[in-house]
Amino acid sequence: MQLDDYHCLFCSNHEEEASYTFFGCQRIMSLWWESLAWTEVVTVFLASPREHFLQHSYCKASGIVQNRWWIWWAALTWCIWNLRNRIVFSNEEFNGQKLREDAIFLCWTRFRHLDNDFQLPFLFWASNIKPGFLYRGGIRP
Repeated sequence: MQLDDYHCLFCSNHEEEASYTFFGCQRIMSLWWESLAWTEVVTVFLASPREHFLQHSYCKASGIVQNRWWIWWAALTWCIWNLRNRIVFSNEEFNGQKLREDAIFLCWTRFRHLDNDFQLPFLFWASNIKPGFLYRGGIRP
């Protein structure tokens, strides 16, 4: 497919490349920063997709929190990619709130299917993300 413009489809401030699209764009970066608060991890974000994913192996997150972080990482990057393609192929506009909601729903769906102890209803979990992200069976709606 021939593109007329090779700038970031989210902000138009930088040439589009994977590291920028998924991790460097200001409109996307705010979602990554917000999600760090859920896991209580303090880190910098690396630009390389591989390093960005693997860096959380070395943070204080471990066990269930680390596994949930990886699920969140996959859900958010998948939703970013899908939004990017909808902008290219369907002329959709960037909507950061919808992107966040789509990623949260995909993440919750994965938690429900992969963790038998994760029984939080979506609406409760989505409005209590931090305790829901750290949930180990102790909080209930």
